[in-house]
Amino acid sequence: MVGGLLALLLRKGAPVRIIAVTNGAALRSDSSADTAQSLRSMRPSESRAALRCLGMVEHPLRLNLVEGETSKRPMRLAERLCGLIDRRDVVFSP
Repeated sequence: MVGGLLALLLRKGAPVRIIAVTNGAALRSDSSADTAQSLRSMRPSESRAALRCLGMVEHPLRLNLVEGETSKRPMRLAERLCGLIDRRDVVFSP
């Protein structure tokens, strides 16, 4: 959703940091993966490849929270993000 904006910011030389909150292991009906474990192992390389297409060379920081946990335990997510986000940061979320 924010890929175009990320590409623009990167082209303009703005500092960009990606934080991948979940482990990406939730199986969806349109997924070609057989198991959640195979998704967990695929997601990092998929996201790095996509970010390279946008012009990002740094790897995302991965929190590896379990899919669905963020809505069930929002304070855990807030605690994890607290030291990573500065009040001057602009945050985009899908």
